[in-house]
Amino acid sequence: MSSPPPWNILADPITELETAIRTNAFGINSSTSQIVYPSSYPITTEDKQRVASESRTSGQTGNDVIARAEVGLLEGATAEVVLDQRGYTVHSMT
Repeated sequence: MSSPPPWNILADPITELETAIRTNAFGINSSTSQIVYPSSYPITTEDKQRVASESRTSGQTGNDVIARAEVGLLEGATAEVVLDQRGYTVHSMT
């Protein structure tokens, strides 16, 4: 069993999800994939600092921390992918 990373990927979930989309070439069309910013948090530097501070203080990441993306697949479909406390989840396919 592998160890968890030494950092909290939810401290900056948008960057984590963007990186995952760019670096995973298996079936993903990165040119048609995009983060859904209105449904993602934290976005600003101040919000990221607030999330990090709350996480250090409470030992948990808030339920409002989420990154959401529309991921284009090579076969033409689109998947809504979410990164939150449950990890990466495919919410829908169209």
